[in-house]
Amino acid sequence: MKPQYIVMAAMAAAAVIVGSVFTAYQLYRLVGVDAETRGLKHPKLWGVFSLSGNGSSGLLL
Repeated sequence: MKPQYIVMAAMAAAAVIVGSVFTAYQLYRLVGVDAETRGLKHPKLWGVFSLSGNGSSGLLL
């Protein structure tokens, strides 16, 4: 296997990891802000709760 392919695969994997972390953070913030505007108690807990579950099943909230 050529070294260029290994470097490109590592860069693609890093982009996927960074993108998934960024998406999870944005989902946490979105749910937290929504819970805060609705006047729910502990909006940060709702944000964390939205991240739990397989396949982002927290989106059903």
